[in-house]
Amino acid sequence: MPKLILSYQKNKKYRNPFLSQQKRKLPSRVKLDLILLFLCLNLWGYFLFFSPLFVIKNAQIQINGESKNENLVEEQIKNYFESAWFFSFYRKNYFLFSKNDLKEKLNENFFIKEVRAKKLFPNQMSVTIEMLTPAFTISLPYESLYIDSSGIVLEKYLNSTTTNEYSQKNLISITLNQDAELNIKDKIFSSDFLQFIKKIDDLFKEKVQGVKLIQFEAKEVNQNQGTIKAKLDLGYLLLTTAASPEHQIDNFVAIYKNKIEPQKRQFEYVDLRFGDKVYYK
Repeated sequence: MPKLILSYQKNKKYRNPFLSQQKRKLPSRVKLDLILLFLCLNLWGYFLFFSPLFVIKNAQIQINGESKNENLVEEQIKNYFESAWFFSFYRKNYFLFSKNDLKEKLNENFFIKEVRAKKLFPNQMSVTIEMLTPAFTISLPYESLYIDSSGIVLEKYLNSTTTNEYSQKNLISITLNQDAELNIKDKIFSSDFLQFIKKIDDLFKEKVQGVKLIQFEAKEVNQNQGTIKAKLDLGYLLLTTAASPEHQIDNFVAIYKNKIEPQKRQFEYVDLRFGDKVYYK
């Protein structure tokens, strides 16, 4: 009777789990290299962020725009340089200064249009701050607002106030026939709407002689298109934002010289909203 012979080949990869395994150790050379790398990185980081060589020692600050808050803005910029970015990492370091971060901090208390910074290696810097400035005065029943060219409210004054910082400036006046609750930093008109009014004002001063444009009238906030009334010392102009300001002013100049001025009289209104057709009364 044949015999069954069992044979096996030993698996060389087999490891006995009951035998303790020896841990591999890093070679001494690798350990030394890692320690040297760690020390170099720390020394390099200290040299860049804590060395007096890269501490901004002379920051020239120039503020363009309104002078009312100039000292306060300059003081906040200095406080910004002395503040910490993260723990002991201070913003007065040449590499940690950020103009976008500075603008964000300043906008918490002021109206900043732009921040420009020029670094002079290794520790010199010039910072230029462009402030938002009033371009229009908005007359409400009980108060006056001062807004910039983008329509943002910068200041508020009661109408009973006889003088203020902007009262002596030649700002374009807009009467708002709406008893609205408006606050500082509110955007009440679009920049396109205000640009249209500014263009009308400039063209009128350039092309019309002997007639004074006193103020504009708007019906509501955030008005983009529609009728705009311009109050003159002789009457009213009816304008539309849907037509070219140049064409409308040219039409007024033509009818004023040919019809109104020769008669030397006032008028109730001149309607310029219908292209080449001009109506007046």
